[in-house]
Amino acid sequence: MRVAPLGAVYRDNPAVLATAVMEASLITHGHISAAAFAYAVVYTVAALIGGQTPQEIKDSLGSAVASVETEWLENHLDWTIERSVGHLVSQSIAKILAQKWNNCEQLRQQISQTAKPHLAKGFTKAHPNQGFVLLGGLHALAMALFPQDDPEFLLAEIIRQGYDTDTVAAICGGILGARFGTNWIPLERLQERERLENYAAALVDFNVAVEDIETFLAREAELSQQEANYQKKVMA
Repeated sequence: MRVAPLGAVYRDNPAVLATAVMEASLITHGHISAAAFAYAVVYTVAALIGGQTPQEIKDSLGSAVASVETEWLENHLDWTIERSVGHLVSQSIAKILAQKWNNCEQLRQQISQTAKPHLAKGFTKAHPNQGFVLLGGLHALAMALFPQDDPEFLLAEIIRQGYDTDTVAAICGGILGARFGTNWIPLERLQERERLENYAAALVDFNVAVEDIETFLAREAELSQQEANYQKKVMA
């Protein structure tokens, strides 16, 4: 859910993009599936910014992810990560994106059926918004590439499903931003709008100055306290 901006930062350098996203993911999620899917997100963002259509990305994404999987399955053996699932992510992406979807519910059913054989023992429900690569991950990716030109509708479709809505919607939202730009986003409703816009400009233009680390940490601490106060009021 955090890697989409790398697609903007390294959009013109595919080799560095692949290394950056794989290492960034594997630091916290030491599993080839997590890293391979993170690469799928970043590849999609970079391709959309570069002018590719959703259909062009659907046609190429599976093989692009498979190439990066192969690199990390066969090399980088100094990284202690889980590799046993092999090319599961690229194969699942290719399978889902090759299908035709008449509506969002049909897509969700296809995702659920694709994931079921690979769920861990005790996983109770193959819901498309579960926090699992082959469920919530594929749901976010496919919805972001859905043949529908209303990004608010697509995000709302995800949020209405419940379960891990923040993660799935964040993944989808990052890709939708690359696909549709920002005009559809209700910017007037964003807290910290000026900060967010400044960071976004820095990612796109590379030369925009952002706040220093002390200012950043102080403001983040204030926001964390606001969240804690809000949670306390909700519980009360």
